Amino acid sequence: MGMPNTRIDFGEQAAEFEESASRHEQFVCLLSGAHHSIYGFLVTLVGDRNVADDLMQDVSLVLWRKFPAFNLEVADIRTGFLKWALAIARNLARNHHRRKRSHDVLFSDELISKVVLTRMAAEELLEIRRHALRVCLQQLSDSERQQLVLCYEAECGVKGVAAQLGKTVEALYMSLSRLRRRLFLCINRKLGLETGRA
Repeated sequence: MGMPNTRIDFGEQAAEFEESASRHEQFVCLLSGAHHSIYGFLVTLVGDRNVADDLMQDVSLVLWRKFPAFNLEVADIRTGFLKWALAIARNLARNHHRRKRSHDVLFSDELISKVVLTRMAAEELLEIRRHALRVCLQQLSDSERQQLVLCYEAECGVKGVAAQLGKTVEALYMSLSRLRRRLFLCINRKLGLETGRA
């Protein structure tokens, strides 16, 4: 006697699992991209890295629990996620300050709101500049990009990079200075900023 031929339909469950996995990956990607900004914001608000570490964990948990309600259809999903995350971080930091009223310093809600707005504006400007930098880096030659990557990512220091590229340390510094200046001017052109000639 053989086993009865029972067919299990995983179609609906598989689709739900794929959607769940996809949401999970989206969340991890968005949180990873925003982590540094959220953490820096928390350190600014509480002034203590240990407390900021604890609050960062709390923020991550709240974000994960509430992520199904997050609108993935916003025009700029990364900025939207960051704004949402900073609002949650602000509320958790505010609650922390309320619990710790015995401390000498207590930030008012108004001050925290001003810090949030300032931080958000700075983050938006940095993201715009990062985008312009990516575009400007693409305009460099492969060898120029390689030189920058080696200098900024190498663990061997400038002497090691100079030796690797067959240049003197002085020549490498001059080349880096020219590349930085070109990138600076390119970024400012992309952003429509006037630059003075030095």
